[in-house]
Formats: sequence, C-alpha cells, structure tokens
Amino acid sequence: MKEIVVKPRQMGVAEARILEEHGLVTFVRHPDGALRAGLKADYHKGDNFPATTHGFHSVTITYTDIFLASHPEGQDEIVFLWDAEKNAKPLYFIFALLKRQQYLEKLLAGRLTADDYLALRPPMNDPLWSSFAVLHGTVHCECTDGWSGGTLAPSFFVLEPLALDVRRTDESAHGVRLVLGRS
Repeated sequence: MKEIVVKPRQMGVAEARILEEHGLVTFVRHPDGALRAGLKADYHKGDNFPATTHGFHSVTITYTDIFLASHPEGQDEIVFLWDAEKNAKPLYFIFALLKRQQYLEKLLAGRLTADDYLALRPPMNDPLWSSFAVLHGTVHCECTDGWSGGTLAPSFFVLEPLALDVRRTDESAHGVRLVLGRS
C-alpha cells in the first residue's frame, strides 16, 4: 500500500489563498468598511451563506486517522472554530487540492502525492481564520493527533444542511493510506 504523509501547517494568509484559489473554502467575514460605512439598515445578510434548512451542531473530533469525504452540490458546511477550552488537543483539517471528480480520477490512476493535499492546523477563536465555509465537492476531513499534549478532544461548531450527505472517497480501496505527519 502506498503511504502518503501529509505534514500540517499553521493557517495563515498563504494557506487561505491556496484554499480560496482552488475553490475549496470561503472565509466568513463581516462586510468591508465601505459597505458598513454606507449601510442604512441595522442588518446586512451576505449572499454566500443561505441557512434555510441547516442545523447548528457542536462537533468533537476523537479520531486520528484521515478519512476523506465530500458533500454534493448545495451542501456547504459553515465551520466556526470556537472553543474556550485551552487543554484541547490540536484540530487539523485535511484538504485535497482537487475537487471531488478530479481527485477521484487521480486516485484511480494512482498518481496522488503529498502535493495534492493541504493539512492545516487552524487557530481557534481567531477572527480571520476560525470561520469558513467548506464548499460542496471539497474533499476533506477533520482529525486530531495522537502525540500532542492536551487532555480533551477538540470541538468546534458547524452549520450544515440537515441530513448532510457524506460521500467517502475510500483511499484504502485504491491502495493509498494517508498519514498525518508531524509539523
């Protein structure tokens, strides 16, 4: 079996740019200063995040293995990395840098390498990097590690469609094992 080690990086400007340029994530931001200065009402709803049939959930991650999946069109997840616990283990997001169909083609052809992934350790409670939408078709997962300190499993919130359709990519069936490396 081919083992691919994915080394995590801290979330920052360069990593955010990679995610957005690949169409995997959109960061949740307040309206810019120009819009806010000219706003005539007390409420502004952006067009990017409809939430008519969504549930708001607390998610706690206990697993250390990488199990990638994606969600179909119309099923974006909005992630809020808010947690007051300081003793939590690190939370990692693993992203394939290809959307689902291209990713599966490369997986089936046996041509995936570590360069096809971005493993991130996003900060908790950060106004720039702790809120984002994982767009449909984005191959991703969350996990923690088995070697860092901390006594609690990491938790975060997600606003996602009710009855979220999880479509596993099942790398092991194609002779690939993804492993989270140490940063």
